[in-house]
Amino acid sequence: MLTRLNAINIMLRAVGQSPITTAGLQHPHAILASNTLTDIETEVQASGWWFNEDVGVTLLANTDGEVIIPSNALNCDPSELNNYYSGTSG
Repeated sequence: MLTRLNAINIMLRAVGQSPITTAGLQHPHAILASNTLTDIETEVQASGWWFNEDVGVTLLANTDGEVIIPSNALNCDPSELNNYYSGTSG
């Protein structure tokens, strides 16, 4: 399994730098590699993949007419918008 330290050392080796022994080392190139790795992780994990999407989920409005998106959702793409507001017509 590739660890974060392994990934940082691969990046350091690619630019001709010596490997580090701990991810907390304050070497400028190691910090840059760690920050780059974080940026790439964020970019990759933000993508919707077939195995981490919930399709066809119905979210209903609460009594205030608000639809609460689950806190662990990265993205919500409503494909069908209906007026479920009580007491109003659309």
